[in-house]
Amino acid sequence: MNVIEHELKRYDLWQDELQKKTKTCEDDPDNQALRKEHEKAFKKYQGLLVKQEQLLRVALYLLLNLAEDTRTELKMRNKN
Repeated sequence: MNVIEHELKRYDLWQDELQKKTKTCEDDPDNQALRKEHEKAFKKYQGLLVKQEQLLRVALYLLLNLAEDTRTELKMRNKN
């Protein structure tokens, strides 16, 4: 669960950074350096999203599989 919460916070942080770069790029549309930096950041963002989605998918399936077996769930609860 901690991994999922951490990844959701990272996603919010990435979105905030991308929005800042988008706004900066929109404020000065003639600046090619800003535009290239924004495009580079957007491509990096998309790559990170793909990796993050895979990680979240694995984490959620792991939780789902653990929840299906009640004995394992009881063992985890007993270990705290």
